[in-house]
Amino acid sequence: FDVVLSVAIYYCHLPNCEKSRQISGWLNAAVDTKMMALLKRHYPEAITPWPTTIKQVNNSTYIRIQETVRKFINDEHDNGITPVQFDDIYFEALKRKEA
Repeated sequence: FDVVLSVAIYYCHLPNCEKSRQISGWLNAAVDTKMMALLKRHYPEAITPWPTTIKQVNNSTYIRIQETVRKFINDEHDNGITPVQFDDIYFEALKRKEA
C-alpha cells in the first residue's frame, strides 16, 4: 500500500501538484528487509524482536518501523528527506552494496 501511495502521490502528483506537495511528507516509507536490517543496526532496541521477514510485521510493528524510519531521518539526515525519499535512497544504496 505504501508503494502505491508513493507512486500516486509523490511521483504522479495526484490529485494535483499542489496537494501532492502538501501531503507527500505524510506518506510512509515502503521498508523492505534490507532497510529493516539497517534500522536494526542503528536502533537495536526500537523493536523487540526485530522482524526478519515482511510476513512477521503486524500493525504495531509496522507503526514502530515507521517511527524508527522518521527517527533515522531526523538523526542521519537532519529531517532533510521524507520517508518516501528514505525508501528511494536506501533501496538503491543497499542494493548496490549487495552487488
